[in-house]
Amino acid sequence: MTIDTAEIERVVRAVLAEMDIGVRASGNDAERLPPDVVVLRRPVITLADVEGRLARARRVLVPSGAVVTPAVRDALQQRGVELQRHGGEHPAMASVAARVAMRVVSNHWAFDPLVNLLRRDGLRVAAERSDCVIESSDRLAEQLRQPGVVAVLLSSHPSMAACLANRHRGVRAVIGNDRQQTADETADVGANLLIADQTKIPLFNLKQIIADFAEGGGRPCPESVKERLG
Repeated sequence: MTIDTAEIERVVRAVLAEMDIGVRASGNDAERLPPDVVVLRRPVITLADVEGRLARARRVLVPSGAVVTPAVRDALQQRGVELQRHGGEHPAMASVAARVAMRVVSNHWAFDPLVNLLRRDGLRVAAERSDCVIESSDRLAEQLRQPGVVAVLLSSHPSMAACLANRHRGVRAVIGNDRQQTADETADVGANLLIADQTKIPLFNLKQIIADFAEGGGRPCPESVKERLG
């Protein structure tokens, strides 16, 4: 009998959607993962979980008891990405959720639905509203001095926000518009602040971008640019 991996993937995702299964936890304060390692903590791993995240990956870590769909296995094999299973004893698999400091520069955009989605994925999100991008970048720069914190700044003027944020020493801000672009640029500079225009990105896509960014917690600055950007 021929196994249709695409059909299995479709059925699994439909069941998960019906059951509302899946909790994402991200990296802890004790370990910073290299950019070629992807950590997934969901009990069932589907293509949606790895979409846009394998371009630089060499290893994918999943819980020891996780179910990995055939479509995901095929995708990893085609890219030469190693699948490893680990229990709670592995530092990267610890159940400590990343701390996400978020500032929303808008008096009207409702951020509660986004925060609720992120918290359902296991992220500890502290969101605040502001009407000033300067004050927001200053505040997030302060919060990034705390270990294990990543920051998100949502503004309809992302370029201005990025310029202001990157004037702070130790802040490495990137603008995120889609998952793959954000992952690539985050790896390039070890980004710790994500800036996005919440008015231009659908809610679910924005949630995915932020959740991916928060995976792994605070990232180290690459040695090649550490003297200038660290």
